Amino acid sequence: MIQEFKCEKMWGWNPGRMFAVPAALWILLTSLNLLDYFATKHALSNGCRELNPFVARLFQIDEFNAVLATKLLFLAVLFVLLPFVKSWKLNLLAIATLLYAAVATYHLYGAYLFHFM
Repeated sequence: MIQEFKCEKMWGWNPGRMFAVPAALWILLTSLNLLDYFATKHALSNGCRELNPFVARLFQIDEFNAVLATKLLFLAVLFVLLPFVKSWKLNLLAIATLLYAAVATYHLYGAYLFHFM
């Protein structure tokens, strides 16, 4: 806490505070990605089909879980780049998180319709 105050007083910014928003968005984006993966896998096992042709191809690979590996690779790269996320890139990260929130809502609505209607 004292070091953060010194840092803020000397340079006019706090690195901990600057990293907090991108890190929170990354955690939310990771959670939504995992929800998307497991919801899609559940839907596919119940007879649904993947509408994204690229992801549908990845689901057809039997040797390893290509979809999960691809998602985790992109999230790992994003995590490494987080300290450099500022201004317009932070807006893009927020937009991506909102889009995944919409996808998660779509999955939950579909699961509700499938199981309760």
